[in-house]
Parts: sequence; structure tokens; C-alpha cells
Amino acid sequence: MIPSDQSRAIPLVGPRAYKIGEKLFGRDRERLELLDLLIAERIVLLYSPSGAGKTSLVQAALVPALRTEAFTVPAVARVAFERAEGITDPAANRYVFAVLLSLEEARSKERQLPLAELARMTLPDYLEQHWATASETGGLVLILDQFEEVLTIDSTDTEAKKELFAQLGVSLRNPHRWALFAMREEHVAGLDPYRSLIPTRLNATFRLELLKEQQARQIMQEAFAEAGKVFTNGAARQLTDDLRRVRVQRPGGLLEEQFGLTVEPTQLQVVCLRLWNSLPTDKASIEESDVEAFGNADTALADYYAEAVAGLGSRERLVRDWIEYELISQRGLRNQILKDDALQSRRVDAQAIAALDESHLIREEQRRGISWLELAHDRLIEPIRRNNTAWREAHLKSFQRQAALWDREGRPNRLELSGAALSEAERWAAVNEITPVEQNYLRTCIDSRERESQRKRTTRIIRLFAALAFLLVMPYAAEWYWNWLRDQPWSYMTDIRNGELLEIRGDAVSIGRTAGPIKNKINVPYDNVSRLQLFVSRDRLAQDARSLNGTTINARFLRYGTERELRDGDLIALAGVALFRFSVAQRSLIPFLKPSVPNPTPRPEAAWAILIDGASRSTVPLTDSNYFLARNEQGDISLSKSATGGSLLKITGDHDELDLETLKTSDEYHLFAMLKYEDRTYFAIEVPFGQHLREFLKDDSGNAISGTEFFSKMSFCFGQPPSRGESVKIHGVETKVVPIETDEEPSCILGPFQIVLF
Repeated sequence: MIPSDQSRAIPLVGPRAYKIGEKLFGRDRERLELLDLLIAERIVLLYSPSGAGKTSLVQAALVPALRTEAFTVPAVARVAFERAEGITDPAANRYVFAVLLSLEEARSKERQLPLAELARMTLPDYLEQHWATASETGGLVLILDQFEEVLTIDSTDTEAKKELFAQLGVSLRNPHRWALFAMREEHVAGLDPYRSLIPTRLNATFRLELLKEQQARQIMQEAFAEAGKVFTNGAARQLTDDLRRVRVQRPGGLLEEQFGLTVEPTQLQVVCLRLWNSLPTDKASIEESDVEAFGNADTALADYYAEAVAGLGSRERLVRDWIEYELISQRGLRNQILKDDALQSRRVDAQAIAALDESHLIREEQRRGISWLELAHDRLIEPIRRNNTAWREAHLKSFQRQAALWDREGRPNRLELSGAALSEAERWAAVNEITPVEQNYLRTCIDSRERESQRKRTTRIIRLFAALAFLLVMPYAAEWYWNWLRDQPWSYMTDIRNGELLEIRGDAVSIGRTAGPIKNKINVPYDNVSRLQLFVSRDRLAQDARSLNGTTINARFLRYGTERELRDGDLIALAGVALFRFSVAQRSLIPFLKPSVPNPTPRPEAAWAILIDGASRSTVPLTDSNYFLARNEQGDISLSKSATGGSLLKITGDHDELDLETLKTSDEYHLFAMLKYEDRTYFAIEVPFGQHLREFLKDDSGNAISGTEFFSKMSFCFGQPPSRGESVKIHGVETKVVPIETDEEPSCILGPFQIVLF
């Protein structure tokens, strides 16, 4: 009979591994098969995908089963603990020392060896001296969990790795010793150089799969039954189906949602635990309606994390930063840090660490009295990062986010505040508490403002003295000095292709394919560039001269008949084939004293194109044939050579051809192709997901739509679905065409960006 009160807690542990003594559901078959294989083969390599539950299977199922069979299992060891208090001399081998530290934990405290002595021992000697009895009775089992760490900690210490494997090999020649090596499957190939050092060459293997649908349902129902509640078949099936949804690309590039074959145990644990916590205490059974809100594991993990850190009150922000920047590496991997170091950072205190450990977000492990901290599971990394980004957008001022970016990127001048933004930040900081980084950031910005003010005052004084000298001593020099000032370059154009620096003087400059009627001109010898493409005046106003293939500034079209003021660092693309960076020149007020000039460098020789990120006014050279475009945590464009869950666009090309493929869209990310249509009209075409733009932007006759003859002269933008424009069908696909009537249309969530071929 089911009790009416919720007196028993559900035996699910959340996003961490099961420990020895805890009950593991749904893995009975794997436990028996692995136990039989290990007993028979003596040396077994256990591997699995990340998150399949290797550690849980080993600790909660295999170790108790081995001990029942009269085997001695001292401890589940790892190779990652290389530091310990009380020792000043380095260990003879960092990996061996870590294993010995783990094995020592199984011995009583009074029998444990001094660390200095332990650091000098080999594994065979240690086992002979301190675990010989276990080998002679029921047999000794060495279990090395997360064994991939021997390959990933340091890629340069090959000799230390060989020494560890050699000592393991000598130790395992004793027929009364068994060994299990557990690791993630993507690192298995890295064992090849060392297999010959191990008896059996690790030929006996066991692959732990992710949970099958039936196993996932069995875990839910058995765990809830253990706690006194019924998890109905329909509800279990609904939740399992929701957790195993995957997207499959069909022929033609369209994405289709299907049911996958497996469920990740971590997702199952978190979702079920949150479902349990949301149930009324008197609810006896879980129906389909009870699981409606739990359809996304990332959301469940992110919400779980957000609730846990929100309970830390005023420390929430510091703890969020500590988790993201200390427990997660820049490469997106888990870091393991000393608890003492964490406490000394003053971002977290002992109470916060205990609360995070209790919530199963982090885990604390003891080695010889030293506490180590790490995230409970790799699966938490991306939900934490995304939730932190959303939290900062909602809770932090823009200058606080800018200060964090400034600190992470090495405190560059380009990220400093000035003008009204700096004044507003000063006023807000005067009445609110800010972090040391934010204090340093504001102080740096204020110092830069004061230096700039001093420079302007000095400039005014120099001008005053120069004017007086000319008036009093050489009246005619005024005209000469004025002409000399006007003859100085007032800006530069840097050719991104070759790094050539072009000076701009006079009242205006014309830029085009052939000589123009204005004395000052820049000749751009490309057929696609118009004879007179662009005019730039001394007051830095740019005008397109009704060019054939259009002009973009920071990846947005400069519409004919409009003017745009150029800023220092703007990127100007002519007809999608010529790319320049505009720089404001520093003018000298003293004759014969030359100011500093930009020092450009040419593009990499292997680059076949340059990607312009219009939002950050930065360029990225493209040297490989394939890239995947996504949005990073700062909201800027990021490129990678392989697809990720956040990839939005695939870029394929070389020096002769370019193609773009939309990988996915949502209500937030819709790709727009911006183009100059025929003579004076500019349009943005919404591109549905799963489309190759080279084929999509063609008319019914197979010819490219006017303005899309080559992709370099187009620019692109990820924005919200358009609320206006004309609905059309292109190759039978419903989309919208929106006229571009202002310089900010369409509004970009990511971008605008442009790819200029070389």
C-alpha cells in the first residue's frame, strides 16, 4: 500500500555519480556481465560515452559485487591527484603517486605511509609490501576510474605515462591481481602506444551504453516505487520519449525530429529529481500531466542550477563567476581545484560550498585530508554557461558586463568606456557595491579620460602659441601653416589583402576602378568595382556613387542617396571584392614632427576569404574549407571547424567558390540575406533553415536573383522573424522579402557579417 505522506526520499542522486552503498537501478544486466568478464579475463577495459554512468556502475554495482565474491577492492583510484600537503620533493611519477594516494585511503590512518616515503615508491613494491595478503586470499582488484586523465592532463610527459603503464604491467603479472580500467570512449585510441606494456594488451573490453528506452523507464518506475509512489507506464513513456528526441538531417538538408535509441542517465536523474520535488506530498501516482513541463534537459539542468545558486543570496553573483571561471576551463572542460584555494579566492565560503555540494552541483573529494572540488558532471557545463549569460543580461549593468569582458580579454583599451556611458557608470557605482575588477575598470576608464582631456588642453595651448607666433613674428606664415595642416593625411585606408596603407588627403577622395575627376583618388583594379564607387569627404561622410555591386560599411549596405559618417576602425567592402579598414589619422600640430601611423599586417597567405563581423568591426581570415558559425557567450560571432549544438550556419568554400547552408533556426535566429537589387533598391530575404544559399537564391530559370550573382557582395544577419514585407515562394519554400529603408534594417541579434573572397 502506498503511504499518503512523502516520508521516503526518492533514491535518485541528481547530476553526480552513485557512490558505494547507494542503490543503482536499471543496470543489473551490465553489472553481471561486467563482473563475469572481469573475473574470467582478469584485466578489462571499460569504456563508454560521456555521461553513460561508468563511475556509478563501478562504485554502486561492481565494487559491492566483487567484495561479495571475496575479492579485495582497496579503493576506486584515479591518476589526477598530483599534489598533497606535507611533501616538498616532487613525486617520482605523478600518476603513480596519485594511484598510491587513492589506495592508501583504504588503509587505516595509523597504517598510512608518510607522504615523502609514498612519493618515492613504485606500484609493484607498494602492492607487495602492503597488499600481498589480499592477493594471496581472494584476489586483489585494482580499479582505475576516469583513466583518460592519464592522456589528457599533460600531452608532453610521454615518459611519465610509459612508466605508469610499465609499473601497472609488472604489478599485473601476478595472477592473483585483477584490474579494471574505466575511461571515456573517445580517448581509447590514445592507449595504443602503451598497450604492449600491459598483460593481455587490454584486449578484453566492455562498452557501457547509454540507457535504452526500457532501462530508462525501469529506472523511473523502480526508483519512484522505492519511495512509495507509482510512476504510470504512460507517464514514464512520455518522459522517456521526451528525453530521447533527436534531430536528423534528411535528404535535401531538412531537419526532422525523431526518437533516438538512448537516454543520458544524467538528464534522467535531474529531470526525475525535479519532477519528484514538484509533486504534492500526498500524490500517490505520477501521471502524464505531471511530466508536461519537463521536455528539455538543458532547461531542467539550467533551472536546477539557477535555483541552487539563487539560494546563496548576496553571494550569487560571485559564486556564478567562480563556477564558470574556476571549475570550467576556457576549453569547456571540468577543472579540479583545491578547496583551500577556493576559500582564499573569497568568491565562495564554506557555507556556499556546502550548499552547492548538497545540491549535487559540485562534489568534494578527500585525499589524505585534502579536499578537492569539481563540477559533479560534464553535462552541467553548457547549461551553467547559458544560464549565467542570461542572468548577467537580466541583473548586471552594461558596464559591469563590459568590465568582465575587459578583464577576461587582457584589459585592452578598445573596451574602455568614455563620454556619457562612463559618466552614467560613475553615478551608478557611487551608490552601489561593485567588484574589485569593476573598480579597476572604472579607474582605468577615468584615467584614460583625464589623459585625453590633458592632451586636448595641451593641443589647445600649442595651437594658441603657434597662432601668436605666426601673428607676431611671421604674418605670412599663417597661410603656410594652414596649408601645411590641411595637407596632412586626415585618414588612412588599409588594404586588408596586402596590408598596404593608403593616405587620404585633400577635401575628398574618390575610390573606384579607374581615375576619377577628383584629384585625390584611390584606384581599385577589380572588374566588379565601379569606375566611381565611393566618395569620402574630409568630414568623413561616405557616399556610394550609385555603384553596380554596392558598398558595405561594417557589413551593412551604404544605400545610394544617403550618407554615413565613418568611424575609426570601420570596415569598407567595395563590390564584395575589395576590403579596406578606415583609420582616423593623428595630425601633427608641430611641423616636421610626424605622428604615429597604423602598422597593418597582410592577411595570412593561406586565407581564401575574410569574414567581417560588423557588430564588433573585426575580421577573421578563413583558411580551411569548412567552418561552422555560432554565437558565443558575449553575443559575438564565433567560428569553429566542427559543428556544435549551437551551430547556425555552415560555411564552405575556397578561392573560387562560396556556399552557405543554414543549419537551424528558431524564433530568435532567422537568417537574412541582404543585397542590392538592380539599380537603387536594397532588400533582405529571409532564408529558411536547411537551405544551401547557392541554390536557394535562384529564380525559376535557374539564374541567380539580381544582386546575388556572387556571395561576396551580399551581407547577412541573424534577426527576429520579419513583421512586414512581401511573402513569396522561392523554389516552393515560403519566405519573406523585406525592403531595407534605414541603415539599421533588419535588426540583428547576431551580425551583420559578410564574407569577402580573395
